[in-house]
Amino acid sequence: MYLIDGRPHECILVDIGSGLKTERILRNISEAGFDLGLVSAVVNTHCHYRHAGGNRRLNKLLGYCEVIAHELDANAIEKGDQRLTKAEIYGQIFEPCDVHFRICTTDIETMETIGLGGHCTIGVGDIDFIPIHVPGHTHGSIVLYGEIDGVHVLFTGDLDEPPTNRRDLEIWRESIQRLINLKIDIIYGGHSIIFEEPKKWLSQLTKF
Repeated sequence: MYLIDGRPHECILVDIGSGLKTERILRNISEAGFDLGLVSAVVNTHCHYRHAGGNRRLNKLLGYCEVIAHELDANAIEKGDQRLTKAEIYGQIFEPCDVHFRICTTDIETMETIGLGGHCTIGVGDIDFIPIHVPGHTHGSIVLYGEIDGVHVLFTGDLDEPPTNRRDLEIWRESIQRLINLKIDIIYGGHSIIFEEPKKWLSQLTKF
């Protein structure tokens, strides 16, 4: 998970984890000098327990925090679908939580977002991020693409984890191939940060 700094206006989280350590996460954010009152939203890159399971706990602790997810994963989040969120694999319960804004789709050719409660981009202070639909890992997986201080960044969630279903695997490869056409300087992945040759890293994923 990541915190995107849009101070003095707002900050947003990219994923929140399972919910088992939400208090510690918020304490770390506070100790790093951030006002928790500025944490306005969490973007779920997909519906899996390890990334979105803490939505409800986060809302309880902050009072309110907008949850943003793709419409194809939103129902699993709102219903607390234990199978689709993979919570049952960990012997845990995915607590259902409202999704306040649903991303419908993005045309990667024109970089236009459709949906998101009427918004075309996800704004964080003076920074605009484009949510891009990258189905494969889940049907509603997304990445966030934007520019911070002249650096083009991509937040990818679990994009590097290929699906086991052959049909989903082909869709996943196609999603990655389209991302390679973007200008990318740094990739912030769910499990690693890629500073050197990010496009080469993406290309290697397509070989799975």
